[in-house]
Amino acid sequence: YETGLEIENDLFGSQAVFSPNGSTFIINAKIRSIQPREYLFLAFDRCNGQFEAVLMGTLPHSGETFISSGAAFSQDSRYAYLSNDGEIYRFDFESNDIANSRALMATYDGYQHQDFWDTTLGYMMLAPDGKIYLTTGTNSSDVFHVINEPEAEDPQISQHSVKTPTVYYRGLPNNPYWRLGPIDGSICDSLGIDNIPAAKYRVADTLDDLTLQFKDLSYYEPETWFWDFGDNTTSDELSPSHTFQGPGTYEVCLEVSNSNGSDSYCRNITIETSSASELHGMSQDISIYPNPTSDYLIIESTHYKNTEAYEISNVHGELLVRAKLRGKTTTVETITFAKGIYFIRFVIDGDLQSALRFVKM
Repeated sequence: YETGLEIENDLFGSQAVFSPNGSTFIINAKIRSIQPREYLFLAFDRCNGQFEAVLMGTLPHSGETFISSGAAFSQDSRYAYLSNDGEIYRFDFESNDIANSRALMATYDGYQHQDFWDTTLGYMMLAPDGKIYLTTGTNSSDVFHVINEPEAEDPQISQHSVKTPTVYYRGLPNNPYWRLGPIDGSICDSLGIDNIPAAKYRVADTLDDLTLQFKDLSYYEPETWFWDFGDNTTSDELSPSHTFQGPGTYEVCLEVSNSNGSDSYCRNITIETSSASELHGMSQDISIYPNPTSDYLIIESTHYKNTEAYEISNVHGELLVRAKLRGKTTTVETITFAKGIYFIRFVIDGDLQSALRFVKM
């Protein structure tokens, strides 16, 4: 496609990606030898293979380095996220003015791998769980950043929150959207393949013990959703939150459908409550306080010498902290944690114990 843009052959540190619905192609790249780099949005016709320029612009950049330019879409193809090492910006493709819909969503917080290597905001990828994962932009590291809710008003971006098994250098796999499906009824739908929806969802905790947030991950163009929460209540919302009647195990089923067919997906969900901080399986020899907490959490353990490490993760299962106890009493700073529920686990005599839960207010 002839755009008239002087795009350099050396696109080191650039990223290009289609939207999940296949209608838009975006490039966050080095264009016309300028810094910071520019972005280009193109509309794409899946039937005739033609591109049409929609928008070109430049991202503000406050950092000292500019090596990686990341790009990704939310699962519903509404939001485009662009990174430039120092910041993450978001564009709304349902806006009447896409250019002015740009919003700054996150700024690199300065965290360094091994207290030396910057872990800036780099390449992006939308994953099957509906989250967007980011590599570190400039150096080797052992962490990913995560946009937990890309479709939400608050996307809940957590930096350096996923620990990788080993150190990597900036890379991500480059995969197409395998679940795109045909354009039913169009002139380019020549194979007679229909979009028969496939049901899938994930679930996340909330501040209420009995309330869960359900996230629809279905694909192949579902048009209706029906949730059965296993407690004689239902919902037809896309991604509902639900409060259960009490502790127990519930079979939660999602059925999705369109004019071509339907599909259902069921999971057993266990609801547990805790009046204080302790969950099943933990010894009374370990306690944490204050709970809820604000700026710090204190861990007290009478057998700290047998405790190899403690780990703190959020409700998404992302590891935030792994460290050793400093003695009978250890203070953990939580001032940088977002508000929500967290879990702390202990490695004792080589075994990972069940979790204690605490709330950051």
